[in-house]
Amino acid sequence: MIDFHSSCLPFLPAEHIGPVFKSMADLAPDRFDGLLAYIRRTWIDNDMWPVHSWSVFGLSIRTNNDVEGWYRRLNGRAGGTPPFYLLIKLLYDEAQVAVRNSELISEGRLRRYQRKKYTFLQGQTHQLWDKYRNGELSSTGLLREFGNLYKPQE
Repeated sequence: MIDFHSSCLPFLPAEHIGPVFKSMADLAPDRFDGLLAYIRRTWIDNDMWPVHSWSVFGLSIRTNNDVEGWYRRLNGRAGGTPPFYLLIKLLYDEAQVAVRNSELISEGRLRRYQRKKYTFLQGQTHQLWDKYRNGELSSTGLLREFGNLYKPQE
C-alpha cells in the first residue's frame, strides 16, 4: 500500500530504490497507476535526476533553514530591496565571508550550530542506517522506521 513510508525512498541506498519501488508498485491498487507511472518516469527511470543523485543514504540530512537564515540576514543588511550596485557589494562581502568560513571549517575552528531536535534526528537516522547495513532491518522496516521518525507532528 502507498502511504507516508513510500516518501522515504531517498533514505535507501540508490541501488535498492528501484527494486523497492517496483515491489511497492506491484502491491498498490490500480487507482494509483497514474501516480506510479509519473513517479517512475520522473524519478526512477529519469536520466536528468538519476536515483544516485537524490538518494541520501548515509549522508547528513540538511534542511533549508541554513539558506533561510542567510537570506534573512542578507535582507536585514540590505534594508529591504537594495539597488543593484548595493546588492553586488553585499554579495561580494558574503563571498569573502564564505571563503573565510571555509578556511575555519577546514581548520576545525568553526562548527555548525544544530538544534537538539535535529541532532537527535540525525543520530536516529544513522542508527537506522547501521541496522539496515547490518541486516537487522529490511527495506520495508527501514522505510517504516523513517516514516515514523519523520512523520509530521500532530
